[in-house]
Amino acid sequence: MNRDEVRTTGLMGSPRQYSRALRVVASLRLHALRSLRAPNYPYATDTIMMPRIHQHTLTWPLAVFAVMLAVSWRRWVSIIADSGRELDLPLRLSNGETLYRDIHYLYTPLAAQVNAQLYQWFGARLETLQVSGVICSLLVVWFCYRIARHLLSPAASTLAACSIIIFCVFKPAGNLISPYSYSALYGMLFSLACLLTCLHSLRQRDSRWLALSGGFFALAVLSKQEFALVAGAAIWATVYLVLHQADFEEREIRARDVGQDTILPYIPRHSRDGVSGGAHKLFRTLRSPVLGIMPLSVIAGWWFVTRYDWDLLVNDCHLLFTNLPASLRFYNAHRTGLNAPLASLLQMLGGAGVAVTVACAIAWFSVKAAPSLKRRALLIGLAALSFALLIGFVSRGQWDGSPLRALPLLLLVLLWQARKQTNQGALFIIAAYSLAALLRVMLRVPSGGAFGSFFLPTSLTLLVYVLLRVLPDAIARWSNESDAVTRAQRFGWALLVTALVCTAVVFGIRYRRTYSHLIETARGTFYAPRDAGAAYGEALRWLQQNTRTDEAVAVFPEGSDLAFFSERRMPLRHQIYIPGLVSERDETRVIEQLRELRYVLIVNRPMREFGATAFGQDFYQRLGQALAEQYRVVQICGAPNEPDIAIGDQRFFIKILERKTP
Repeated sequence: MNRDEVRTTGLMGSPRQYSRALRVVASLRLHALRSLRAPNYPYATDTIMMPRIHQHTLTWPLAVFAVMLAVSWRRWVSIIADSGRELDLPLRLSNGETLYRDIHYLYTPLAAQVNAQLYQWFGARLETLQVSGVICSLLVVWFCYRIARHLLSPAASTLAACSIIIFCVFKPAGNLISPYSYSALYGMLFSLACLLTCLHSLRQRDSRWLALSGGFFALAVLSKQEFALVAGAAIWATVYLVLHQADFEEREIRARDVGQDTILPYIPRHSRDGVSGGAHKLFRTLRSPVLGIMPLSVIAGWWFVTRYDWDLLVNDCHLLFTNLPASLRFYNAHRTGLNAPLASLLQMLGGAGVAVTVACAIAWFSVKAAPSLKRRALLIGLAALSFALLIGFVSRGQWDGSPLRALPLLLLVLLWQARKQTNQGALFIIAAYSLAALLRVMLRVPSGGAFGSFFLPTSLTLLVYVLLRVLPDAIARWSNESDAVTRAQRFGWALLVTALVCTAVVFGIRYRRTYSHLIETARGTFYAPRDAGAAYGEALRWLQQNTRTDEAVAVFPEGSDLAFFSERRMPLRHQIYIPGLVSERDETRVIEQLRELRYVLIVNRPMREFGATAFGQDFYQRLGQALAEQYRVVQICGAPNEPDIAIGDQRFFIKILERKTP
């Protein structure tokens, strides 16, 4: 179609008007392309900067980290729950046992092998892994700070780093020093490194950074499977933007080559060059991350193929999430919120109501000369608050009122807005990464618990971005008041700093009051909760007095850290007896192994999150019957005056069983 044909069809006016319009469009597009190439470090929007924070950006996060480390000193271990697997499994590997075959494991092998090597280098002690946790936590904070710098000023990035330290690293219910899973900690670390290298690749237009991101993706796969999806989302978003930039740049070059009076910039790329050209461009872009992934993938594949059979990895250990037992499906449904999707959706909307209330309050205080806007902000805020209160009443204690439940909605909005703006590449990648990180808890984003620390770091960074940049700019635009930006940022800073200080104080008090029972062993010293710690310490002393060092002792359904700290040996393949996870064949094998054990410990560890409560009664009845027939109770730690207390009681206790003499 030539220009005369276009004019006759009514798509343009005069040739002069058409050429002038195209020159304007081309100049705007070239300006947008230059903004894509420029470093995306926006200083100007953050008008509220504390000078000392600006000059010493890392001093404040390090100081906050040091204070929280001192307040929570030796109070990071969550006894019984998951800690036994994390502490005892690497010791068994360093003693020659084989992962998956001799020791059941649900995750990929990197973390277990790394921790086993740390034990060999520095000794099998609790402090060995906790030092690793401190180092990894510092790296997580550093990566998050560098990620935040692609969106925020140094001062705001410092604030984001401090929020991650308090809300993620030192959260009492799920800290990163002694996490529920070191596989999750290492996986998060590698996925954040993948995200950071993707951002560097986009900003510097250097494919070597993208190749490095492929290597971090492979390490995330080898650490914990779900973090591979998160790292892959960052790579996908980067590849999408690179293809978009390359296509945009090529259009501009062609437009300049053939002249401004054409409609070539408006024709889609695939309609001009065909599918083969797009496929070649896609292959050329993906070449860098694939080259980064291949070396580790080949080594890991060879390691798996030569050591294990397919059925063991896929069906028994569920490394590809196949043939999951009903208990794990129940657990995952509860975590995602799919067990009650309507209630989860209502709570998400309630969280959005809380967030809108806060935004309206900031707008009301920030605006001075726009009474109509103040009135609308007041009415919308009251309506949102009333809606949130109604959802809280309907939820009946199932929702704590946290606005974090609405994070998926916020991330979707940011992702959509960033996709339409050519200078928001970093925001697009971070939002895509954050949304992928929340997939497992999409309808029920936790504000506490053991998992929030791993899902929230980049989302917290985006919350700071919204409060200090997006919301102030929107308020200034709505009110036509230039100084409204400054006032809104002041309120945003005050809100964030107040929340951080109050949360840090609450967490410090909780650490000191909750974890008050000192437990000292040859393999580590730590504080445990008062009631549970007393029963736990009593069981450790009994084992040390009545059993031999390195004697085999079985612990059900969870708690092999008792064997680790007492320097005894856990001989069973499964270290956590989740309902339905142990096959009938393995259960029969355990019953046969009982004939060789003098002592067995049964911990009152309800498994309600997996759909059952009492070990030996609600699940694994055959094993419970064998224990009742072959063993007798010799000690009840935590309830000494109640010999008939049943597993499943609300109190914490540990039963010590001795094998009956034949």
